[in-house]
Amino acid sequence: MLRETERKTMARKLRGVVLLALSAPLALAGCGGDDGDGAPNGNDEDDCLLQVTLSGAVTETLAYDSRVSCSGSSTDLYTALSWGGFDESAPINFGVFINGSITEPSTGTLSRVQITSSEAQATWKTPDTCLVDITESTVTDEDPDFGTSYTLDGNGTCSDPAADGAGGEVTVGNFVFRGITLVP
Repeated sequence: MLRETERKTMARKLRGVVLLALSAPLALAGCGGDDGDGAPNGNDEDDCLLQVTLSGAVTETLAYDSRVSCSGSSTDLYTALSWGGFDESAPINFGVFINGSITEPSTGTLSRVQITSSEAQATWKTPDTCLVDITESTVTDEDPDFGTSYTLDGNGTCSDPAADGAGGEVTVGNFVFRGITLVP
């Protein structure tokens, strides 16, 4: 029979292996912080853009630009893009989860939007009924060890509101974006 400390040590090691295995197929592009040039570290001056109006449980017009961090990742199942939520200048994080690995312009791709407010300490999600059009896709970097970075330009609409599961809803207005993603 294992002693309690040995059992806890084994459980911690197993959790670490499981987390590593789950994160292995996921690559992430983007950085936070400011190096003084007006754009977050690692991002070019015009890599990040988001314009959207939210109403309901969160009433806010987000007009994020290169001064707000953005990031993205891609797997075979989805492409994720995210803006804000990393510091006080942008306390609301807006994420778009597009079905499939998107590297080329596309029209009407089903997606889901997730909104997280650090102030409200709450998250709202739409069903996979939002439609996203990728109007432009540009290769920004190719690295044999990490993958290919893309800048994706597009717009989206959500016919259903985002819900928090507790009755609160956020209506997502039509949105325009530019974000970066890394495809391994």
